[in-house]
Amino acid sequence: MDAGGIRNVRPYSELAIYYNKVMTHVNYRKWAKYIQNILAGYGIKTGMIIDLGFGTGLLFRHFNLRKFKILGADLSFQMIGRYKTESPDDGVLLVVNDICATAMKNQAADVVLFLYDSINYLRTKPKLNAAFSEVSRILKPGGIFIFDIVTRYLCEKYFSDHREVIKLKKIEISRESFFDPEKSLQYNFFIFKTDEQSVREKHIQRIYSISEITEETKRHYLNIHASYSGLGFREASEKSERVHFVCQKYE
Repeated sequence: MDAGGIRNVRPYSELAIYYNKVMTHVNYRKWAKYIQNILAGYGIKTGMIIDLGFGTGLLFRHFNLRKFKILGADLSFQMIGRYKTESPDDGVLLVVNDICATAMKNQAADVVLFLYDSINYLRTKPKLNAAFSEVSRILKPGGIFIFDIVTRYLCEKYFSDHREVIKLKKIEISRESFFDPEKSLQYNFFIFKTDEQSVREKHIQRIYSISEITEETKRHYLNIHASYSGLGFREASEKSERVHFVCQKYE
């Protein structure tokens, strides 16, 4: 607890409780359709998908679970716990796991996902390398890896000095965002205030360039087939706000 009486907690421990309400602005239905369209383009309409940044599983509420087997992994027990308590028994397997050191078997997945700028939480090149190495290990030869990043352009445009307040029934959630251009770090502070207490989560993301990402994937037998701007199929650039990378493991 700091001098202001605010208790500091790990990222996504408190936010997990309110995450689904905080993220109502995100069109997960459209995102799920987008990912499935990409996979269909590679002839993938069934198989094992391992999502290493599963979160609360909002994406898979709009996925065709009858055709795919899903293993949802996340570093936050609280996040995947929300899916378990709020969703029916749909056969999705859940596990607490770190993408940099997974407990997955070799060549277990036809598809690996790591979405919603989860890569940006890997703030050092060694962590980035460890993540790509693990993805390559658990992907079958020819398997597809899809992940996305937010860009420096987005951070400077929207989050260089951003504040907002979300008021729910018994809680006020404040978010303050700052971008450090010299260190390429994006800071997001969430403060959860009730009548009883105030809790703060500090989120830090490293903002990578497209060229940095491209260089690191090559080291791990992952061939980037495409980098798409947003939720479309136009080639991405540093002026894109979000970039989806579609990689294939070498046969």
